[in-house]
Amino acid sequence: MFSDNPKEQLYFLQFKFLPKLCELYENDKINNTSAFDESKLTNKDLMSSQPLFNAIDWGQIKIEKKELPDKIIEFIYDFGEPSEEPFCRFSIFYIDQENEAYEYFTLEKSKEYKKYPYIVCNVKNGKHNNYGIECQPDLGTFEGIVKELVKKQMKVLDEILKLYLGNNSMEHHEYYEFEFKFLPKLFDIYEKQKRENPDKELNEDNLLVNVENIKNLAKFQCIDWNKFKFEKKILPNNAKEFIYDFGEPKNHPLCRFGIYYVDHLNGIFEYITLEKATMYTHFPYYVCGQKGPQHKNYGLECSGDLETFEKVVQQIVEKQIKPSTGFNSETLTLNVGK
Repeated sequence: MFSDNPKEQLYFLQFKFLPKLCELYENDKINNTSAFDESKLTNKDLMSSQPLFNAIDWGQIKIEKKELPDKIIEFIYDFGEPSEEPFCRFSIFYIDQENEAYEYFTLEKSKEYKKYPYIVCNVKNGKHNNYGIECQPDLGTFEGIVKELVKKQMKVLDEILKLYLGNNSMEHHEYYEFEFKFLPKLFDIYEKQKRENPDKELNEDNLLVNVENIKNLAKFQCIDWNKFKFEKKILPNNAKEFIYDFGEPKNHPLCRFGIYYVDHLNGIFEYITLEKATMYTHFPYYVCGQKGPQHKNYGLECSGDLETFEKVVQQIVEKQIKPSTGFNSETLTLNVGK
C-alpha cells in the first residue's frame, strides 16, 4: 500500500521517483535502445494521476524542459516554496549529451545555514550527496551552480582517467569514441531525419564537424585536431561523400579515413572506415563499416591512400544498388593497392 500522507508522497516524488526516472532515461540513451518515452519526465497529468501521488498539491508544481546551447538539456521541476526541510524548492535533471553526463540535482530547504536557507544536493543511484553549497531560492542561480558542478565533475573524471590510464591510453580511447561512436551517432540522426522527410533539405552543418565547436569538449581533449581534415564531395551521380581524414593512426583499430556516403536517390547512408590492422597479407588497413553500434568488417585489405579507399567505397555502394553484380573480395584485395 502507498502512503496517503502528502509529505511522504512528496518526499518519494522528489528523492526516489524522479531520480529513478532520470536513471532509466540515462540507461536508455547510453545503450541506444529508444525504449524510454521522454514525455514521462514532463507529463504532470500522468504523474498526478498515479495513486502514490494523489495527495500532493499539483497546482503549485511546474515542469519545464529547456534545450540549451552545446547540446545541454534541463528538465526543471519547480515545487513551489517548501514548508520544511529537506523538501525541494527546485530540482533539475541536467543532461550534457556531448559528454554523456546525466545528473539529478536538488535545491533543498535547510535549517542550518549561514546566508541562504537552501542547500545544493544530488541524488544518483539511490545515494544522496550534499555539496555543502548554500544557494538563494532563485532558479537562474541554481542553474548556474548546477552547470559549474557538472563541468567540475567532468574535469576531475578526466584527470583521474589520465592518471590511471596514461595519456597514450586516453588518446586511443578518445579517438575511438570520436570515430566509432560520436560520428556514427551524427549519421544516424541525419539518416533518420532524411528518411522521415525525404523531400526536405536538411542542414548538413552538423556533418561538417566544426572542430572549433568540439575540440574543447572534455571527452576529446587528447585528440590532435591539427592533423584532422574534412572534405565534402558531390559526385557525378549527385551522391555525396563526407570524408574524414584522421591522420595516421597509432594503433589498431583506429581509422586512417572515414567516408560517410549519402545517396538520397537510392536510399543509401553508409559510414565506411579504413582501419589499421594487426594481421594482414598485403596492406595494413581493413575496410569496415559502422552503423549505429554495429560494426562490420568487409574482409578487404587496402592501402592507406584516399583515392584507393574511395574506389573501394564506390564498389561497396554499387553492390548495394545492384546486388547481383557483386564483387570478388580476393580480386579486390589484390587490386585496390595498385
